[in-house]
Amino acid sequence: MGGIEGVERLMGETEDARAYQEEVSQMLAGHLTNQDEDEVEDELEALQRELAGPEILPDDVVLPSPPTADLPVEEPVLESSKRTKAKAETRTALPAT
Repeated sequence: MGGIEGVERLMGETEDARAYQEEVSQMLAGHLTNQDEDEVEDELEALQRELAGPEILPDDVVLPSPPTADLPVEEPVLESSKRTKAKAETRTALPAT
């Protein structure tokens, strides 16, 4: 199976898993050290900065105003007249040979 080395490796993995479980249990119970709290706060600030995204424009930038005049209105073209025009453009008479 693996002999003594396998047993020692398994015991080491079990101890690591137990230590990790104890660390998680302490965090969930609220037993954080000051250093842990500082690390958690730093991570939270980094996540909040990431969610906020980069500042696109500084506050003192003056942006142009939108136009005040109405845009020109184009006459709507009927779909059937577009097709007729397209057919007329694509069909050309060729001399018979």
